[in-house]
Amino acid sequence: MAFGPHPNTIQHAYQDLDSQGVSCAVGGKGSFVQGKAAAQAVLRGQAVQALAEAARQGVLAGLPRDEAAANLAAAYDKKEGVTEG
Repeated sequence: MAFGPHPNTIQHAYQDLDSQGVSCAVGGKGSFVQGKAAAQAVLRGQAVQALAEAARQGVLAGLPRDEAAANLAAAYDKKEGVTEG
């Protein structure tokens, strides 16, 4: 008897990838991963949303704009765990 992920789990994963724009479903052919540019566009959109939320939190916390900008610049300068290519 073979064990593996339930088909509903796999279908849910494909739906999540489709809704995020990482893959696209082609009727009768299957699901395909989008190209690097499309994946990066999705990641950029998510990053912009995360930055907007962080900025809202900073405003609520009384974080001055120049300090927020300095922290963002420092994060960019570190680039830890990030591969470019």
